[in-house]
Amino acid sequence: MSVQYGAEHNLGDNERLFSAVGGVLLAFVALRKAPLSLILAALGGFLVYRSATAHCPVYDALGLSSAAESPLAHTAHADADRVIDQAAEDSFPASDPPAWNTGSVFTQVDE
Repeated sequence: MSVQYGAEHNLGDNERLFSAVGGVLLAFVALRKAPLSLILAALGGFLVYRSATAHCPVYDALGLSSAAESPLAHTAHADADRVIDQAAEDSFPASDPPAWNTGSVFTQVDE
C-alpha cells in the first residue's frame, strides 16, 4: 500500500487551520443552545471534516483548489518521505523474522 501525496487534497495548510478553528467554535456555539443550533453544529462539523481530510467537496464541485499554497507540497522533506515509503514497501515482507528472545537462559535445577 503506498501513500498518494496530494491525491484528493484541495485545501492549503492555512485554510485547514482556519477551518478547524472555525468549526470548533461553531460547534461550541451550537452546544450552548443558540438559535439554529442544528445548522451551526452541521456547519461546524463540515468545517472540521474538511480540515481533517484536506478535501472540500464544494471546492471539488467548483474546480477550485488552495492546496498549491502548501509549503510542504514541493520540498525535499516530502520527496524524502516518498523515498522512505517506497523503500519500506519494496522491503516488505522481511526475509528473516525477528528472534523472540527474552535474553535469559532457563536452567532446570535437579534436586
